[in-house]
Amino acid sequence: MALLDLCNIQKGEYIMGIGMMKSDVGIVAVDNIGYNLALQFRKKGYKVTVCCADVNICNGYDVSGDEHIKSVLNSLSVSEIETAFDIESMVASLESPRKIFLIKRNGIFSEEIYFKMTSCLQPGDTIIDCCDSSFELTEKRGDELRNLGIAYLGVGIAGDEYSALEGMSFFVGGKKSDFENVKTLISAVSSNFQGISCCQYIGEGYAGRFAQMIFGGLEYSILETMSEAVMFLKYVLDFDGEQIHDTLCEWNESELGGYITGVLADIVSCTDKDTGSYITEVVSDKAGYSRNVSRLSSSASELSVPISVINAAVYTRYLSKMTDKRSLAAEKFELKRIKNSQSKEYDEDRLSECIRRSCYLTILTAVSQCVELLLKAEEKYGWSMNIAEVFFAFYAGTVIQCNLMGRVCDNLSIADNFDLPLFAAGDFRNDSEAYILNLRECAVISVEQGLPLPAMINAISYIDCYCGGKLPTGILQLVRNYLGYDSYKRSDRKEAVTTDWNAPDGKVTSVSDDSGAKKSIYHKEL
Repeated sequence: MALLDLCNIQKGEYIMGIGMMKSDVGIVAVDNIGYNLALQFRKKGYKVTVCCADVNICNGYDVSGDEHIKSVLNSLSVSEIETAFDIESMVASLESPRKIFLIKRNGIFSEEIYFKMTSCLQPGDTIIDCCDSSFELTEKRGDELRNLGIAYLGVGIAGDEYSALEGMSFFVGGKKSDFENVKTLISAVSSNFQGISCCQYIGEGYAGRFAQMIFGGLEYSILETMSEAVMFLKYVLDFDGEQIHDTLCEWNESELGGYITGVLADIVSCTDKDTGSYITEVVSDKAGYSRNVSRLSSSASELSVPISVINAAVYTRYLSKMTDKRSLAAEKFELKRIKNSQSKEYDEDRLSECIRRSCYLTILTAVSQCVELLLKAEEKYGWSMNIAEVFFAFYAGTVIQCNLMGRVCDNLSIADNFDLPLFAAGDFRNDSEAYILNLRECAVISVEQGLPLPAMINAISYIDCYCGGKLPTGILQLVRNYLGYDSYKRSDRKEAVTTDWNAPDGKVTSVSDDSGAKKSIYHKEL
């Protein structure tokens, strides 16, 4: 039977290529990342059935004119991968207990898919859900399936359609016993770094999704920080693409060296064939973002953990989408700069090293915030994590692989406690103390010249807030007490107090908040 004749076959009647031997694993996919994962399984010797959920044969979709789907089907067929066009047929093709991957980039499968799945599966089967589901949906589906005796793992992934062919990092959440049953299977298609499989069990419930979300935020912050460095080299030091390329190549041999630094070095010297300009001159600054990373801010807020560097990276992408408003504001608003700041002559070598060190400390600060968030989530949700192993999964075989992240893994693996933020702990303390003046200098220059460096400026502010002593929050507590909203704590007393602000001579008295003293409201006329 011809491959494309499948569009005329009734649902459930035929599965392309299925013979007597049943498949080891099923994959429900809609895009290349899922199809390539199937090719990776086949390369490792597993028999695979793919359910092409985007073809929708049962609704009369004609694949004969769809070159992409024809190419996909041909690749799967040539690789001896069986193809099903409905859930029931795919499930029927699998060896029991069944193991099924659901994988969809930046999205989830419908409730209809899950309903069909639950109606076909049996106790002991396992669903490995690698879709971009929310925490709530992960918990809901996990509970529903486990009540039916079906194992459910909510798995975060780091990788794209190309790494799916060679190996991705997997962050697994769910019951550990369920993970152990499929660990060998997942490890077979995970990346391998220094002899270690990048398939890490993170914790119960949606811990895997949470880890993936933090990985995404860290990737955003590294991309933002390095892009800010390119802007600084271009607009402050007036470097052209070749000079920036040479600078980044030098950085790539340093502690800042890594995959993204190398990618940037490749990009900045490229010229546009149509205009002859550097490609960095013609690119729009309008950037997209994933829902997964967008959830990070609200999750951190719920846990009361500041992730200002990561938020700066995400919020900059939000702002980038406001193209028309930003263009109008740039036209109508005079962005005044400090006089003579742009005519200063800088020592290029010294300032280039200054911005390199600023990048390093900014990324280290972002990593510190990720560690704090993971620790708080572990405490709040009752997960039992090995933080060093989580960061190894972030580091190994992913786009954020860099020398700094390798040192992070080493430091986390020997840490006795996490009393200090990572940037102030262990041998990172020496780096931070040595580089902080460089970060301040670059921040000052950017503010003087009106050059946006949101990640770097948020990094220095975070360090100052963390290590600089008293925060302005003490003053705002006094204002709130004056208005009658809250009591406050004094540094010389343990109990909460309130103040009588009516003292005629300005010598106010603080009394215990449980003393029954009446709080005055609005002493000043509005």
